[in-house]
Amino acid sequence: MVMDGDLPPKAYFGNEFSPKLSAIQGGFHTVVSGRMVGVSPNLMHEFAENDVHVHIYTHHENPTHEQMKNAAPSHFHLYPFCTPENWVKEYSRYDAGWLHCFQSANEGDLLRATWDDLNMPARMNTLAAAGLPMIQYDNTGHIVAVQEHLKKIDAGLFYTDAGELRNQLADSQRMDALNRNILQNRFRFCFDEYVPALMDFFAQVIDKTKKR
Repeated sequence: MVMDGDLPPKAYFGNEFSPKLSAIQGGFHTVVSGRMVGVSPNLMHEFAENDVHVHIYTHHENPTHEQMKNAAPSHFHLYPFCTPENWVKEYSRYDAGWLHCFQSANEGDLLRATWDDLNMPARMNTLAAAGLPMIQYDNTGHIVAVQEHLKKIDAGLFYTDAGELRNQLADSQRMDALNRNILQNRFRFCFDEYVPALMDFFAQVIDKTKKR
């Protein structure tokens, strides 16, 4: 049996959902839980030109944050770390959440896949708890675990440039569908969902051991 033993408990998957910032302030509001991966200051400037805001919650500031702020003064926002019990209330204010954005080069060959290609970042669980569709660079044609997983449940926004992401965020019908899909599947991202299967597996192992 293979499973992620570090999934968050269901206790953090509450229903304290907040109104969307985009409905209150206009524009498009996205969130990063932790460090931002794969977005340069130049790209951040392009996002700002397309009215895409990026809100980052993190433990520590770094020099890149200052560069981001200079590139997009009114569209780059920095906050202190968000604790798990506040994930739903705080992060649900946003339209979508960022994963690790990188460009794959494996061309569909598993032997050429890298850590980034096969990694399922922990922030997926955080964003799912808040019912957020997830943003990932579009690596169609390559083996990328995150993209395959999100496509199965139809809960991802895949982009190649700032304008493409903006157009997806602006498609209200599509965004409504993505939100419904992640809400219907969000408990797949918590540990409790897999406890019955895990207990059954343990029981089978114990039973076979006794028979030996």
